[in-house]
Amino acid sequence: MPTAEHPTASDITYLMDADANKAYWAATMPLDEYTSNYIHENVKKGHTLDFFPVLYGNWDVSYSQANLYSLAAPSVTVLSDQTVGGKRKIEYQLKTNRHADELIMKSSSSMKAAQLTINGKKVKLYQKEFSKDKPLEFRYALGQAEELHVQITVNRDDHIEWMIADRSYDIPETKGKRSAKYSTYGDNSYVLKRFQD
Repeated sequence: MPTAEHPTASDITYLMDADANKAYWAATMPLDEYTSNYIHENVKKGHTLDFFPVLYGNWDVSYSQANLYSLAAPSVTVLSDQTVGGKRKIEYQLKTNRHADELIMKSSSSMKAAQLTINGKKVKLYQKEFSKDKPLEFRYALGQAEELHVQITVNRDDHIEWMIADRSYDIPETKGKRSAKYSTYGDNSYVLKRFQD
């Protein structure tokens, strides 16, 4: 976010797909002398849905491939999976393994959800049917916690696939010196992991 002290917007984001062993540097703002330290070879323009589909929305970015850093991916544990009648209730524990600031959960399969609870609190669902094109997705600021409990009730025959990512408000490496004219808000790193039952 530009300020009087840093009047020019500048951002750099590191996106790592732990399953595909691929990573990218991406910027939503026009490349400048600082972000060009990261994005300078085989630069592409496109949308994040094309190569990192877990993000909220579909960012227009300049991006290029990046090195893989030793960032631990988030983990998912099924705490319970019960079927009663025509419904299936699944409870997950999501955990960041790198002290990240947010967790993101996004469905990538079709399902009919009857109820969603996050850390014991019911979440109002404005739709019940979800698909790859219209996923169930949310992000949660962790604060001091490093895990999240999610309980979802779906139809008993639904086969569920998820994308889980964590977000940290920093990047794994600093390249060059950022001029004081550029804002520093907007530097992030995301690590993506897929999960299916």
